Amino acid sequence: MNQSNVAIIIQSAQDRPRQLKMCVESLLANTDREFRLIVNHVTHCAESTQYLLDKLGAGQLQHLFLHDPQNDWWPSGFANACASVFRIHYGPLGPPPPEWLVLSCDDMEFQSGWLSHSLNTIEAFKGLTNIGIWSPYRPPEHTFLPPMLEHNGYQALLYASIAPRCMMVKTDLFFELGCWPLHKAHTADWGFMAKLEERGLQKMVIGGYKVLHKDLGHAPAHGQKREDGISGDEVILGMYGGYRGEPGTTWPPEQGRPG
Repeated sequence: MNQSNVAIIIQSAQDRPRQLKMCVESLLANTDREFRLIVNHVTHCAESTQYLLDKLGAGQLQHLFLHDPQNDWWPSGFANACASVFRIHYGPLGPPPPEWLVLSCDDMEFQSGWLSHSLNTIEAFKGLTNIGIWSPYRPPEHTFLPPMLEHNGYQALLYASIAPRCMMVKTDLFFELGCWPLHKAHTADWGFMAKLEERGLQKMVIGGYKVLHKDLGHAPAHGQKREDGISGDEVILGMYGGYRGEPGTTWPPEQGRPG
């Protein structure tokens, strides 16, 4: 895989500068392949804004989007917002589009070598042609579906819940699925997941868990009531009433394994 063919979009949509700094600093320190970093900053937090402007000035961000979260023109939903950011950055005068997109919330802590490990795992399981997105972080235990698959020393596991908070997807597939209808819970992107399911595509968790969810507490945003100590996954699962997807018909255990 082309080492520079990855764009990472961080969605910063809550006023939590400590968490944002943790995410960005771990990403810059521990990403072992060339990448382009784009941050979509949708808050009024002056501390976070100044931090990101400093990173942009130092050349550590390739693009920073600052805007008012109340602007009606800006698309709601994580996937829609990331798609808009991507189209602006990789416009007619921009750089060539990458092969892979990494879409992440700002509450992820990236461990050393996470990108190489993720790309190597995807390569090891390239025989699984019905995979739509890969998640490099460890979601809650109840979202896993056995069996654990192993190939060439790498592990992967079927993920059967809502949109992961950090996901990798081929750029072509991401835009092929189009613009997604919004669900009432705009913090998750059920529309994007529904499009994947319509295509018979699955979500996979990359074993090794080199990206960790580190919730340092939430501040209210977009009119939502948040409380410190409640993880983002619990908030989203509560909005969906414990929604849990089921494995598609394209994933019988006896099929889909690498030869």
